[in-house]
Amino acid sequence: MKIAIDRADLAAALSFVAAMSPARPLQPVLAGVLLTAESGRLTLTVYDYEAAAETTIDADISAEGAAVVHAATLLRIVGKLPSKPVVFEAGEREMLIRCGSVRASLPLMPVGEYPQPTFDAEPLFSMSGARFEDAVGRVALAAAKSAPERPVIIGVHLAVSEGGVTLSATDRYRVAMFAVECATTGSATVTVPASVMREAAKSLGSSEEVSLALTSSGAVVFEGERGRLMSQTLAGNFPPVAGLFPQRARSTALIDVDAMSAATSRGALALAPEDALQFTFSESECSLTGTGDASSIEDGFEVAFDGDLDLQVKLRPQLVLDGLSACRATEVQAWFTHEPSSPRPGPVMFTAGDGYRYLMVANQK
Repeated sequence: MKIAIDRADLAAALSFVAAMSPARPLQPVLAGVLLTAESGRLTLTVYDYEAAAETTIDADISAEGAAVVHAATLLRIVGKLPSKPVVFEAGEREMLIRCGSVRASLPLMPVGEYPQPTFDAEPLFSMSGARFEDAVGRVALAAAKSAPERPVIIGVHLAVSEGGVTLSATDRYRVAMFAVECATTGSATVTVPASVMREAAKSLGSSEEVSLALTSSGAVVFEGERGRLMSQTLAGNFPPVAGLFPQRARSTALIDVDAMSAATSRGALALAPEDALQFTFSESECSLTGTGDASSIEDGFEVAFDGDLDLQVKLRPQLVLDGLSACRATEVQAWFTHEPSSPRPGPVMFTAGDGYRYLMVANQK
């Protein structure tokens, strides 16, 4: 194999596939990137049986062929090369790299031991890249970071039906759900690791269109202008979180997002990360208090409240800030589901009226 490639195109392609390269590969060869040169194009592939990425760029090919080299090392080298054409020439044991005055080499890994991913899949839905990136960002924040006892909740659940897809995520302390209208060609429910969803949104968000398809083995394939990403789905039944959202509210408040965000951020300074702030709602104001081990704070902001006056609810600041940000609005409506006769506080929901809902567990009083 001998090829010449534009350095910027190569760097972008390597960055795209290397994002899916495993941090701890099961086999040494799985730390590599497969380079396949044929018909005037260079295809770059990363695959570790759980996830895969593939993209193709133009190349000036003197000799077709394939080679596998260490993905992270190649990415670092290309990132430091001057803005001149890059030449790859694969020998028997190493690949030579030339760019301007730079000469480098990398040991070759066995091409025959590198697995071949299958991207053939049945399409499920498509939407604009910007819409996809926005939806994933607003929902994936609620996914659990780690859940060894129930790993399915480290994912984003996708329920595809006629006319759209509903994305859901939960970490047990909150639930985010977003119903997005889009073109669909089938129906299915799958749960994809939130880390993969974030990477797909980041890598493909600039595409005019992003599609999702399902392989015969149950893996999902995201495709956009930059390339394709594939991931195995998470096993297990995703919690039935849709039933947690209230159908009615005992009390509601119309809240200015900037005002509540600023007050909550200030209040969080007095607390440990797991502590809660107390919000007390009157007809036109919400007062906020927080007490830490050695500090305290009082603050407030204007609201339009309708319901039981002097309603008190304790919420963790980071959950509040995440929900306000994810609503993507200047004002949100908060729903309170408390029952005075119950010793347990009800959950609190934020909504901005665009199909997005965010539910938080209130701390015990």
